[in-house]
Amino acid sequence: MRHLLLIALLANLACAQYYADMSFEISDDGLTRLSGESNHPGLKTCIRDDLTSKSGPYWIFNMSLGGGDIFSDLVYEVILPENAQINYVKTRGIFGIRAESGRMIVSGVSSESDMSVVVQYSIARPQVEYGIHALALGALLAAALACLGLRMRAGKREKPRDLTERQNRILEFIEGAGKPVTQTMVCEALGLAKSSVSRNVETLVGKGYLKKENVGMNSYLYPR
Repeated sequence: MRHLLLIALLANLACAQYYADMSFEISDDGLTRLSGESNHPGLKTCIRDDLTSKSGPYWIFNMSLGGGDIFSDLVYEVILPENAQINYVKTRGIFGIRAESGRMIVSGVSSESDMSVVVQYSIARPQVEYGIHALALGALLAAALACLGLRMRAGKREKPRDLTERQNRILEFIEGAGKPVTQTMVCEALGLAKSSVSRNVETLVGKGYLKKENVGMNSYLYPR
């Protein structure tokens, strides 16, 4: 009789099934917060660091329970970090993807199956960061140009007498511009060829009438 009871108990344990209604919320650094309800010992409310891994730009979330544990009812959602982009999803049953409050969410349901949810994703850099960088670069460029303009105004002098007519025209234009200028601006304003402007600018720089400074990708001219 004892043997029969033991066999019956083992049979009931073998047929035992689990249920789960779980949420897996992933942070930027890969930590996963588990919350919800389940009678499975591996799905307790906690924070785990072993459910995600990273290879290059890609993260993988893997919530797979081995041992042949079967769930009669399984409902879950995986909440990815902000700015995450999903590459692929592999899971049991039916799943869907939605966006909510700026975060991608994978949700699914299944029955009479084990639990296996794998999500590969990457995190895109927010565009606002590029905007901030561009604004900072623009501010630096504006400050540099303002500094050049102050130096240019401070360096004004009387019309030199040891220059050619063309060199005087170029120098007068740059002095009267009120701001640093490029050689292209000189060409367009005076209707001169680039080669002529380049040659005469080098002469003016060599004689100490002009100064050339590089700001970013451009070269700017102003009087000494």
